[in-house]
Amino acid sequence: MSRRRRRLGIVVLPDRTTAVRIDAIRQAIGDPHLRRIAPHITLIRPFNVADEQLDEVLDAVRAAASHRESRPIGVTLGPPRVFDTSDTLYMAVDERGTERLTALRELLRAGAMDLPEQYPQYVPHLTLARGVVRADLLAAALVLRACKMDTAIEYLTVFEMDAASVWHTLCDFVLARAAVSGRGGFEIEVTLSAVAAPDVEEFASRAWTEHDRELGIAWDRHDLTLVARRRGRVLGLASGWVDGGLGYLSSLIVEPPHRGEGIGLRLVEMFRSETAARGATRWAVRTFADTDAHRWYLRHG
Repeated sequence: MSRRRRRLGIVVLPDRTTAVRIDAIRQAIGDPHLRRIAPHITLIRPFNVADEQLDEVLDAVRAAASHRESRPIGVTLGPPRVFDTSDTLYMAVDERGTERLTALRELLRAGAMDLPEQYPQYVPHLTLARGVVRADLLAAALVLRACKMDTAIEYLTVFEMDAASVWHTLCDFVLARAAVSGRGGFEIEVTLSAVAAPDVEEFASRAWTEHDRELGIAWDRHDLTLVARRRGRVLGLASGWVDGGLGYLSSLIVEPPHRGEGIGLRLVEMFRSETAARGATRWAVRTFADTDAHRWYLRHG
């Protein structure tokens, strides 16, 4: 029986606002990889790892992210350049950011992540486009020659490539010294992630299943989303779930120009109807007090 192997890469990501700006540039240039991978700076290039090695790799990534001197990294990107040796348009990282990223990379280079160097020197950069005609890349670099962006890097991210060769975030770890409490055999380490690692997901699933079994709880949750359109255009949506006789409205939003047309009320009425058909006998919603949304819910029960 063949072992499953994963294709991973260790990267850092710019903040969301910067990522949106970068993707706008990538789209304008015609980067063919726009939908396959998010803007990133590579620390460890793609490598293969067997399932049984995954925990070891993720432990090493977590240890690097929570190193005693670890903290968010501020970098300046740009201006865009084209590599002399490849048809790649990229944004370079400033000297201080390069120093911090290089040090972080060295913490990672062990075991499966200790790969042979491809180039004489590691040059951290964020790729804007590759696989595009070189003349177009040079023209783009000229147009964008004054473009610089400051960004804050807060997480160390593990990318995984799927069967369609699209890269997704497998998990991440905040760049911060781990919080340690207790002493001796009772010591614990607490770390923060935006996307939990597979062993965390497995633990949560197993622990909650055992918890519910002990209490005799049987969940039968149904998620649903209602979408209002006019001539094919989305104007609003209501989403939530029903379980144990409770219908919970987690999201209700209508496009501002179309508020006051009864769209929200119609969505709520249909949400109540659809959840009632799935067993709901009571309903709940959470919103901020003393807001227009709060007053709207009070008016409509």
